[in-house]
Amino acid sequence: MKSKNVKMEKGNVRAFTLVELLVVIAIIGILIALLLPAVQAAREAARRMQCTNHMKQIGLAIHTFADARKGIPPVCPSPNQPSIFLLLFPYMEQISLFEMANTAATSPVLMTSGHGNCPFQCAWPWYNDLANDVKRGFAVSTYFCPSRRAGGSYLSVMDDTLARQLSGPRGDYCVVIAKSYELRDYHWWHCFGLSQFRYDNTGTGVRSIMSELRGPFRPGNVTYATSNTFNPNDSFSEAMQYQIFVSWSVRDTFAWWSDGTSNQILFGEKHVPANAMEAETNAGALWDGGHLVYWPGQHNGMTWGRFIGRDFAVMARGPNDPRVPAGAYQGNGVDWADCGYGSSHPGICNFLVGDGSVHSFSITTTPELLHQLACVSDGNAVSLP
Repeated sequence: MKSKNVKMEKGNVRAFTLVELLVVIAIIGILIALLLPAVQAAREAARRMQCTNHMKQIGLAIHTFADARKGIPPVCPSPNQPSIFLLLFPYMEQISLFEMANTAATSPVLMTSGHGNCPFQCAWPWYNDLANDVKRGFAVSTYFCPSRRAGGSYLSVMDDTLARQLSGPRGDYCVVIAKSYELRDYHWWHCFGLSQFRYDNTGTGVRSIMSELRGPFRPGNVTYATSNTFNPNDSFSEAMQYQIFVSWSVRDTFAWWSDGTSNQILFGEKHVPANAMEAETNAGALWDGGHLVYWPGQHNGMTWGRFIGRDFAVMARGPNDPRVPAGAYQGNGVDWADCGYGSSHPGICNFLVGDGSVHSFSITTTPELLHQLACVSDGNAVSLP
């Protein structure tokens, strides 16, 4: 009798039908579809936080530099000298890379080849002569946004001269550059290609460059071995002074930011069009080139700095922003500055503020407001967006 009940119980066991199985699979699929965006959003939130932390490390390095050198770092000491990105290495636990660059740039090979014997005097070939794994080591993670790319990215050596000048580790942050709004007759990177003066080709004569810069960082005070005679009829004569460069010192203290550190943007995420990412062509290299050294020349400053003006610096809405059409990398300066800033974070772009904090600006922030926050002494007390 007992065994008979067992048989009856087994006979009552019922399997899933095909319809029921399909319903269960559909429910699981719906749950996964609902969960996936949440997982992606959580990952992006983590990457955005890491990006913010990277920019905070840059801010901390700037303040540490100021404490050690009694002044804020220059955007570059002089033409053909290290940019602020390399100057901050010793203050962000990258002193070994800093010393490696110093050693490579002052090697006997360079001194005998006519490149000079001053620290970091030549933009290349000191970097291009390094082994590939060493080059990759200069691409420190602090200068990368994890939402855009992984670390270790650098521009390789190419036969093209301009690309050689722009070779080096790629990065996702750039220095904020601003000028007096009224002065728009020449491109901003000329200010950093000429150490003291530049001839105004409109015929108004020689004028001071340092008084025209309004952004947070200016070139350093430079000492030369001899004094060149400046020829106002030759707009490039002053640029050649880097050939007899001796030393530099800081130019400005925090007093230069007279609007206050909490009202001053220093660095921002730079816009790199999707078709320029990791590109080895001239156009791509200019948007996404190396940032270790400032080599003077047309457009080269775009690799480490981006301009903010009242009519320019509309933030890109994403890597595929149609405001930057394919191939339209070079022009009269407007297309360069039009979308100078932008990120891979949806709807926002991170900016480093002078007090070391990082703020997320909406991509709809107006150029006028950005210009007010970029100028250090315009007297406009504006709130951060």
